[in-house]
Amino acid sequence: MTYPRRRSLHATRTQETPIEVDVACALWVGVGGLTLLVWCVLGFLRDDVLYEARKGLDVTKADLSWVELKVNLVLAVLPVVALLVMWLAVRMKAGRRWARAALLLVAVVFVLRFPSLQGNWVAFVLLVVVAGATVLMYARGANRYFHAVRTATR
Repeated sequence: MTYPRRRSLHATRTQETPIEVDVACALWVGVGGLTLLVWCVLGFLRDDVLYEARKGLDVTKADLSWVELKVNLVLAVLPVVALLVMWLAVRMKAGRRWARAALLLVAVVFVLRFPSLQGNWVAFVLLVVVAGATVLMYARGANRYFHAVRTATR
């Protein structure tokens, strides 16, 4: 099983990537897409979230500004993280080991952060998809692919 030397992301290949790498890439792109969907919904519901915080909680003006700052920070950071995850997935599919390691780091951070998201079904779906993608990234066929690409570029 030989994989050709990869010069760029758009280089032509004589042999397809293993199914494990293709599925892991698709799952990671799905994670990024679902994150962007959550960002859109949160953006549309931003005012409602802040209104409920004002109405339902006995908060001071300083606490309310802290809640607003956190909501705005999430709205600013979430699309950047989602696009970064999708970019890393495409680079991983191109045979870049550093992208695979970066996605592993993203998965570890998400799994460690998951207990604070309990009761959120979207977070649970993301957890299952992230776990599946991470397992597939390090499956036997994927490891052979990354090793072959690495040795071909030396």
